[in-house]
Amino acid sequence: MRDIRAVFIDMDNTLYSHRTGRIPLSAYKAVRILREKGIKVFCATGRHVRELEGMGIDICLDGWITVNGAYCFTESGAYYREPLQGSDLQVLKEELQKDPFPVIFLGEKDMYMNMYDEHVAKELASIHTALPQILEADELFREDIYQFIPYAPQSRFDAVQKRFGNVRCMRWTDLAVDCISADAGKDRGVRETCRMLGIDTSQTCAFGDGPNDLDLFAAAGFSVAMGNASYIIKEMADLVTADIDEDGLFLACVRMGLIEEGSL
Repeated sequence: MRDIRAVFIDMDNTLYSHRTGRIPLSAYKAVRILREKGIKVFCATGRHVRELEGMGIDICLDGWITVNGAYCFTESGAYYREPLQGSDLQVLKEELQKDPFPVIFLGEKDMYMNMYDEHVAKELASIHTALPQILEADELFREDIYQFIPYAPQSRFDAVQKRFGNVRCMRWTDLAVDCISADAGKDRGVRETCRMLGIDTSQTCAFGDGPNDLDLFAAAGFSVAMGNASYIIKEMADLVTADIDEDGLFLACVRMGLIEEGSL
């Protein structure tokens, strides 16, 4: 059995199935057993807490690495936060004044946007995210911003991206780009969590399925790709398990010796 003290699990199509619109019962059971054994379980997601609430996520975990590692918290409060720099937000503000395009802003407690169109509405519906509140231009930068998500074609956004000084951009659809501080990331979230727990990253395991989990895998001591994961994630993983809807999370824990076989 591996010396695993903490487990980090991506949300979309790793813990939460978009095919069924729920977390598999076997995943609930795996998390419960791991926590009963004293293994800390964290979700590591690009999602904002408002999205998680809207999706009806009700699983009990030890903590959350949200907004791609830019905001990490437990029930006691935030233990790591990395908002975007004001100079980079000023660049975005100037671009939106000059030639507006839809952008979602993720603050500490809420998320909102400047405008949307049918393409944005369709993309958000596909990931079970409700349309955020629309704010006027002078209200968009009212608080610390931990991530912004432009909905703009690459040809349009490339010119904007070149002006940023400390922003990391990860495109996940033809239109949508996750933009966080270059100092944040799921890998940073793992390291800060380990620092809080007083453990080494070698004592951790990560589960994921998509390109934004590459950093998560790089930081963790052991990595598991879901059966429904992208090719690049499977290539990087130490172990490839079954599909999310075929008890992949639970079965991987059994193969690693973290859960007894036959306990499903």
